[in-house]
Amino acid sequence: MSQHQPFSGPVQVSQDGRYFTDSRGAPFFWLGDTAWPLFAEYTPEQARHYLQNRAALGYTVIQGILAWGGGTGFERPTPGPNAHGQIPWLDENPATPNPAYFENVDDLVELAANLGLVLAMLPTWGYYVNDVQTVTTENGYKYGYWLGRRYREAPNIIWVLGGDRIPTGFEGVTRQLAAGLQDGDGGTHLISYHPCGERSSAQFFHSEDWLDFNMIETWTAWSRVYPSVQTDTLLSPIKPVVLAEGAYEDGPEYPMGPITHLIVRRQAWWAFMATEDISEIDNI
Repeated sequence: MSQHQPFSGPVQVSQDGRYFTDSRGAPFFWLGDTAWPLFAEYTPEQARHYLQNRAALGYTVIQGILAWGGGTGFERPTPGPNAHGQIPWLDENPATPNPAYFENVDDLVELAANLGLVLAMLPTWGYYVNDVQTVTTENGYKYGYWLGRRYREAPNIIWVLGGDRIPTGFEGVTRQLAAGLQDGDGGTHLISYHPCGERSSAQFFHSEDWLDFNMIETWTAWSRVYPSVQTDTLLSPIKPVVLAEGAYEDGPEYPMGPITHLIVRRQAWWAFMATEDISEIDNI
């Protein structure tokens, strides 16, 4: 079982803006794993086994998507049902979330908290904003507000907008989702944006108040990890930086493959050292 204590309070940003802290003010280290379909395709037993396994391995954050219909290139026109046959939105309208669908989410949020895990939850995959435009400026606020209210008291939530997409042309939808989340949970939880490959949230939203920290996806360009993280770390205002998605192990689809065990470890180490080197500069 997990070596962690139950999560007792929301993750916050340190006073100097460089890193995350836990409810006691101690530094919180983001060691993340991605399970995009966790809330939709996993059975309760599979989800429980997965979360217990990742907690035991020392992970601290799990990234998953609430409205999921398949990964990039494999999406369905509407988000799929969960293992109980429930869909996330009634009448395919994000403004009317399906409470029955989110009962499973509730259970996983509670389980993760007891295991000491933070859930970085995406309200929707970017496909439903950019491609089929199901989430809009008209319904985005209502959906965000509903989620914020429902999970206001959850100690182990971080909100992540986007979902493997460039927001250009859809910035208003992102802002409405963020505003709804903030109004719904009273600003309790941090918010970021997950872009597509070789992009950072900083390119689109860095100076906006709702963006608490930056996320980077380097995807196949694993050699860009260090300079990408360091570039965002040098920006003003200062915000934490997370390498949210690098190149996955093996990855036969990657132009710069194959992705070996060594490359996976290098990505993690480079991301960590890029921020640490800046911290040393701060102390000079």
